[in-house]
Amino acid sequence: MNYLREINAFYDRLESSPLSSSAIVLWHALMHINNKSGWKEEFSAPNLTLSLKTGLSERTIRNARNELKTKGYIGFRTRTGNRAAIYSMMSLSANNAGNLSGNASDNLSGSVSGTSSAYLNKTKEKEEEGDKARGENPHQFFQENFGMASPYILECISYWCEDMGDEIVVAAMKLALSNGARAFSYIEKILKDWSSENLKDLEAIRMYERQRRKAKSNNTIPFPKRSSRKTLEVIEELRKEGAHDS
Repeated sequence: MNYLREINAFYDRLESSPLSSSAIVLWHALMHINNKSGWKEEFSAPNLTLSLKTGLSERTIRNARNELKTKGYIGFRTRTGNRAAIYSMMSLSANNAGNLSGNASDNLSGSVSGTSSAYLNKTKEKEEEGDKARGENPHQFFQENFGMASPYILECISYWCEDMGDEIVVAAMKLALSNGARAFSYIEKILKDWSSENLKDLEAIRMYERQRRKAKSNNTIPFPKRSSRKTLEVIEELRKEGAHDS
């Protein structure tokens, strides 16, 4: 198996066969174990090991692997006693290639070349429009620009996607790259900052970051802190006293 090719195929397949965040994390953990074992057809993985790699409970692991098997991402069989389950990884890139080849053959058979070409071009345009509408996948973007992510980081990315949205998570990654930072902790710091400022769309984030850069160059803070209620009460009291003395 080609690790990167399988990851790309995995996220392509998620568009038509979505998974829970637990199943996504478990798939990556199993891929990592299989990679270290030399891409065997079958390999064993104890639940304790999977739990340490994913942060998932044994019960959640059992549910996640059933989900992966049902949707055709992996195969597995349990064993009696305390022996670890046996897993096999489905080659998603090979399946994608087979599907593409079969679809192309079906579309071309029984049609004149002009009609087939028009059909394929139209299909390609629809796919490109769909890709633009879907935007960039945060998990895939991280893998391609920051390197292989641990299951824990992938789970953190899923959390931030649910909280802030895919586009904003990718924007934080791009900002980290432009600042020369390659640690996930830096990306998370950006997301926490945006979340604390209640920035929920890209336009608000762009304005905020522009003001931050401007403030930094002027050695000032981007937004003045609001006066607390107590401070406002003291100011009002002093104003009244001044009016009374006069």
